[in-house]
Amino acid sequence: MTVKTNSVQATSGGFSLKIFSEYNHELSDPARPAYFFDYSIHITNHNPVSAQLIRRTWEIIDANGNKNYISGQGIKGEKPLIKSGESYHYRSFCILPTEFGIMKGVYRMKDAHGNTFEIEIPTFRLLKSSAIQ
Repeated sequence: MTVKTNSVQATSGGFSLKIFSEYNHELSDPARPAYFFDYSIHITNHNPVSAQLIRRTWEIIDANGNKNYISGQGIKGEKPLIKSGESYHYRSFCILPTEFGIMKGVYRMKDAHGNTFEIEIPTFRLLKSSAIQ
């Protein structure tokens, strides 16, 4: 069972991002503690040229204020080319030691002309619904 807890939309660098996060009860183990959150990101290119997502960097902050930075090539082993007017969608997850936290970050992009630029990934919440009751 998953519980949808967050939905965020933003525009950055000529791209729109739609982000959904949800708590995954089945995979979580509060006794450890390990709280499992799924998230999906839908990226749409509104620029007149194609661009490839070549790198991503995340800042993850748990409820205790502990920060974790993750950076790497592409997304899940891919470096998707997003053509003008097209979209790319993926799902991933984050495990926290607390019932809530936040994620934010940037995608490094390279356009068809070889120019690099960044797309800001807006802050979104990772939240077990009972954490706010």
